[in-house]
Amino acid sequence: MLNCHTGEASTWLRFTPAERAALIAHDHVALFQLGAHPFLTLTLFIAMFERDNTEPLEYQKAYAARLAHFDLPYPDIAT
Repeated sequence: MLNCHTGEASTWLRFTPAERAALIAHDHVALFQLGAHPFLTLTLFIAMFERDNTEPLEYQKAYAARLAHFDLPYPDIAT
């Protein structure tokens, strides 16, 4: 890929402004609404934030609670 070091070079690798804002804000609910795979975002955010919590599974429970308002069918998360 030419000039890949200068920035994003293809549309499938480019984040939309909404995706970029959700990533910057660590907003997993918005990422889920935008189609991010919930297991992948959970795994990523556990790695980033779990040590900030004091109870076992505290982050995972909070993550699930923030997504609890979604009904089936969930957004398409096909990988």
